[in-house]
Amino acid sequence: MHLLPENVLISGNENIPGLATSPTGDALLRPQLLKMLPFTLNKLTISLQPSLEKFESQLLQLINADCHNTSTGSVGNKPP
Repeated sequence: MHLLPENVLISGNENIPGLATSPTGDALLRPQLLKMLPFTLNKLTISLQPSLEKFESQLLQLINADCHNTSTGSVGNKPP
């Protein structure tokens, strides 16, 4: 079925986008596709959080904190 990614375990009792619900409760026994409805969206804005700049800043802080914790934890414990 083209509506599902490969290697995904699903049950007929799950709500599968694009498939009509079955009166028997198992949408996979006799799958029926829903009717396609074309539409147009105007002035759509999608904002993904965090922004790339914020993500990079947080990642840099975490890396620096990890390096700091690693270097302070090994003081005096250098291998021979």
